[in-house]
Amino acid sequence: MKNAKKFFAVLVVLALALSMVIPVSAADKTAKITIQNATAEQTYTIYKMADLVTYDIEADTYSYKVAAGWKAFFTAQGIEVDGTDFILYSGSITDASTFAADAVQYAKDNEETVSAYASTTVGKVAAPVVFDAEPGYYCIDST
Repeated sequence: MKNAKKFFAVLVVLALALSMVIPVSAADKTAKITIQNATAEQTYTIYKMADLVTYDIEADTYSYKVAAGWKAFFTAQGIEVDGTDFILYSGSITDASTFAADAVQYAKDNEETVSAYASTTVGKVAAPVVFDAEPGYYCIDST
């Protein structure tokens, strides 16, 4: 009976230890981008500018890697990108509307290197638009 209890205890400890080391793939994480009050007959296009690599809940810090084709945009905005495409920026963007407009213009001017992540056209009735997305940093354009 003693051996059975010891065996069971070891089995429980082993199961707990293994449950803590199961990796979580970034591909399993999903997010949604919702555009409220979308206008009828408008086309909405989203561009993924950066991939979310890590998020530290306690420190409330994010780590992003530049998405394909966007490195030149970030460096032109004065945002440093290291040799492994991590964005090295700890400030905040003070003029978000200008930054977004510049990002959309960059995407349009560089269609050969920057592709749309997703695009949809709203029908005849205005309705919210919802995109399934991977965690990251996006800009949105509309017609």
